[in-house]
Amino acid sequence: MSLRIVIDPSPLRTQVTERLRDAIVDGKFKVGEKLVERELIEQLGVSRPSVREALRQLQSEGLIVQTASRGVKIPWLSSKEIEEIYQVRIALEGLAAELFADRATDEQIGDLEKALEEIEHAREYPEDHRRFRLAKTTFYEILFAGADNATAARALRTYHLRLALIWGATPRAQDIEARKAEMRSIIDAIKKRDAVQARHAYTVHLSNSQKEAIEAAKLTQFLNSNGSTA
Repeated sequence: MSLRIVIDPSPLRTQVTERLRDAIVDGKFKVGEKLVERELIEQLGVSRPSVREALRQLQSEGLIVQTASRGVKIPWLSSKEIEEIYQVRIALEGLAAELFADRATDEQIGDLEKALEEIEHAREYPEDHRRFRLAKTTFYEILFAGADNATAARALRTYHLRLALIWGATPRAQDIEARKAEMRSIIDAIKKRDAVQARHAYTVHLSNSQKEAIEAAKLTQFLNSNGSTA
């Protein structure tokens, strides 16, 4: 994946930020890896101020952190941070599932089911982190649109990106079949317009995903500390 910026009508700072954000969450940079400003300038083909502005934005999103030497690197997520993120996700996404079951149109329910099918297809290509991430993003967009709660969607966007750092590093850590069955149960409850069950099914799914995220984070740290990504 090339980082170089091409002509685009959006502001340059936006392009640089989006390109770096995508590269980080799609696994181009490893967790714990330092980002060298000079190399980024060369790879992106933009000025130093543009890169620095993008890095400041990504730092505010928690996708990079400052090092003792005043550089930046891709951060580890501690077990406590993961637990906190999932506490927020369970509260807001569980609510979204409940609201979606009540408020969504039949067309939106159909779109959500199609989005889940794309997630399932994307899982068949574990090395294509970007395809899987974009499929999940589409699912969330439909979920929150049908729930008619843009505020929750904005609040969760950064959390989803930060968790993508874990799955990008160790996608095989997930129990794929179990997670597929859980998400299918969410869709089934929504199709029945059972708001309470939809929220419950979503909570079960995220609770199990949290356990795997913590184990994946530990595995990522172990592999990196031993100089291996195999």
